[in-house]
Amino acid sequence: MLKFVSMFLIAYLASKYLFPSIFRFAAKNQELLLISSLAVCFLFSIAFYQIGFSIAIGAFIAGVTLGNLDYSVEIAGKVKKQVGQDPGKIPIPEHKRKGQISLRDWG
Repeated sequence: MLKFVSMFLIAYLASKYLFPSIFRFAAKNQELLLISSLAVCFLFSIAFYQIGFSIAIGAFIAGVTLGNLDYSVEIAGKVKKQVGQDPGKIPIPEHKRKGQISLRDWG
């Protein structure tokens, strides 16, 4: 529980003090904005996985963190444009479509 609270506190402090300046710079280039937001999502997912939580929890916390930024509408528009309305467009290995996917499967 202490690990989760500390990671949540790190996410809160990053969204309050670190991410606004990073994303203010990244917003000058739309591709950099998309890559930065995806990097934050993957970073939180991996961090939460490393301390024993689900990847989805990390991605959720990253989404909440990014959702509080001034550029959240632009980020959502870019991600929606790349993925589209159909989540079936996201490539998933055939043998994992019915099972659970973990980080070990990707590398």
